Amino acid sequence: DKLSSFIAIEVHRVLDPTLLVDRGVFMGILQKKPKIGKYVLVYQAYLENAGRGSEDIIEIAEYLAKEVEGTVVDLSFYLSAIKKKYSRVASPEEFIGYIKDAECVVTNSFHGTAFSIIFEKPFYTVKMNNGIDARSVSLLESLGLESRMIENKVRPEYVAIDYSESIK
Repeated sequence: DKLSSFIAIEVHRVLDPTLLVDRGVFMGILQKKPKIGKYVLVYQAYLENAGRGSEDIIEIAEYLAKEVEGTVVDLSFYLSAIKKKYSRVASPEEFIGYIKDAECVVTNSFHGTAFSIIFEKPFYTVKMNNGIDARSVSLLESLGLESRMIENKVRPEYVAIDYSESIK
């Protein structure tokens, strides 16, 4: 709607390319990650003015990791002092493998959200409240998963997702 108000042509919503193919495509390219036991995966997109958001996301992941009796693995694009102990670097193929094998994913990224859904993982998408959440909000609303978007101060209970209704 916003774009249509600026141009003289009708604008249609289309799926992100990651959602246009079957999960099998990603299963065919993922690389297995090292054996590290149970973990909560953190994947944050670099966002200017994210402020304390990155530290809050780590705290959410630490809270959930205690619930699943695991650790935290952070594949975010950038490092801060608080995150260095969890930080790992991954290729795109390894990234997909980390999401597939996670107990839970905590992200502020559309693609972190999308791949969590593709692999039917429990996840929480942390609101950035700056308009950049629009794609994640749209995706979650279309699947009836709005409850998986949380504020950065929330410490959610680990709850599995029944994907039987969402992924039809």
